[in-house]
This record gives sequence, structure tokens and C-alpha cells, in this order.
Amino acid sequence: MAKLLSIRWVLMLAALGLGACSLSREAPSQALEAPAKGGGEPSAPPAPAADGTKTASLPKTTRKVIRNAELAIEVTSPAAAESKVSNLIEHLGGYIASSTRELVADEGARTEARVSLSLRVPAERLDEALREIKSLGGGAETEKIGSEDVTDEYIDIEARVSNQRHLEQQLVGILAQANKVDDALKVHQELTAVRTEIDRLEGRKRFLDTETSLAKISLSLSPLRPVVAATATGFGVSVRRAASDAVDVTTGVVTLTIRAIGILLPLSVMFGLPLLVLTLWLRRRQRRLLAPLPS
Repeated sequence: MAKLLSIRWVLMLAALGLGACSLSREAPSQALEAPAKGGGEPSAPPAPAADGTKTASLPKTTRKVIRNAELAIEVTSPAAAESKVSNLIEHLGGYIASSTRELVADEGARTEARVSLSLRVPAERLDEALREIKSLGGGAETEKIGSEDVTDEYIDIEARVSNQRHLEQQLVGILAQANKVDDALKVHQELTAVRTEIDRLEGRKRFLDTETSLAKISLSLSPLRPVVAATATGFGVSVRRAASDAVDVTTGVVTLTIRAIGILLPLSVMFGLPLLVLTLWLRRRQRRLLAPLPS
């Protein structure tokens, strides 16, 4: 047995020696062949790749901004301006979200219409829409433009949706492996809660997409007011207003007097009558004391 083991060890050592010799012979031959291929000069190491190929370009984050504007202008005819604004908004790819018309009638003057519109236009065409709408006005105007950056909220929603969908897949796998009814019901409840959260986040994401893609314009159209309006009709209206104010003041004074009497009369009866009786009694007593005694 010992002889067999010693023979095996000898054979293994011999094999290792032959392998080392073969490797030492192949190495110089490869070293000699390498310069022959390059024309007697050692081959240069491969050049490093350009910097542009090392780092991939990072994707640019699209900003999510909600834009809105408030505009009030004076026009010759609010009804005609409303029609023009409607055609303009449709041409720009937007729509009228709501419209309110208010009729204001002054005494002795013609009825005036005031129109309030809520417009939605593509966000990238907001400036164009404001410029075209302001060109319809003929009087004083007020303008207010604001914006709200919701990029962080949008990115957070996308990350949360991704995590919830990953959790949904895990719960589906667990549900498929559940053997007990109680375990399956618990997993199903968790799965329902996760899907509800996904629907809520997706709804908020769609809302932000709509709000950022369509800008909102609150537009007020009022009749153009003349700088000077002195007419006979206006003078008559002023006289009637002055007479009405005088009647209102007189009515107020009379009403105040009646209310004062209604308050003071009960107080005078409550406190004045006992005071009068006490005064008369004191005077009568004083007279008795001052009366001369009979002789």
C-alpha cells in the first residue's frame, strides 16, 4: 500500500514538472513573436476610450410648473369681446372652463354687462393668449401672473408609485403561495390597500399633468367707462339721488327719536314717579315744621 502511494506521488510531481517546462518554453516564443508583428517594436497599449464614452449623458428632468394669470380689461362691448375671446382660445387649443355674466343697472343709466371667464390654454401659449386678449381692450387693465413649481411632488409620486407596484408584485406572489384561508385573506387585504394607494397616486399624477400642461386665465371684461360724462340726464339722476338721500336722513332722525322715547319713557316712569312722590312728601313735612304754633 505504501509503495502504491509513493508511486502516485512521484507521478504527480512528474506531471507538474512537465507542465512547468512547457509553460516556460511557450512564454519566450510568445515574447519573440510579439515584436515581429509590430515591425520590431513592442506593441503599444490600447488607448483609453474618450471621456464621452466613459460617462453616459444624464437625462434632463422636465420641470413641472403650474402657470396661472388674472386679467381685467375694459372693452366697448363685453358680449362681443367674449365671442372674440372664445374663438381665440379655441384657435390656441384651449377651452372656456366657466363663464359668468352680470347685469348692472344704474338709476337713469343704461344696463351694463360684466363678463367673467375662466380659460384654459396650453401652458406654452399662455403669453400669446394674454397678448391677444389685451389687444381687445380699450381701457384700463390689471394683470397678475403666477406660477407654482410641483416638480419635487411629481418625482416623489413617481417613486412612490414604483415602490407600490413592486410591493404589489410581491404580495401577488405571496398570495399565490398562501395555503391557509386566513393567510390568504390577510394578504388580500394588504393587496387591496396597496392598489388603492396606487390609484390615489396615479390620480394625483394625472391631475398634475393636466394642471401643468394647461395654464389657467381668470378674465374679467367690463364696459369701457368714458372719462367725462356730463349730460342733462346725469344731472337729473344726481338731483333724484340727493332727494332720496335727504329722505333717508329724515327717516333716520325720526326713527332714532321714536326709539329714544321708547327707551326713556319706561325709565322715567320707573324712577321718576317714586322720586316725585318722595319730593312732595319732604316739602309737606318741611311746611309742617315751619308752621307757627297756635297761641
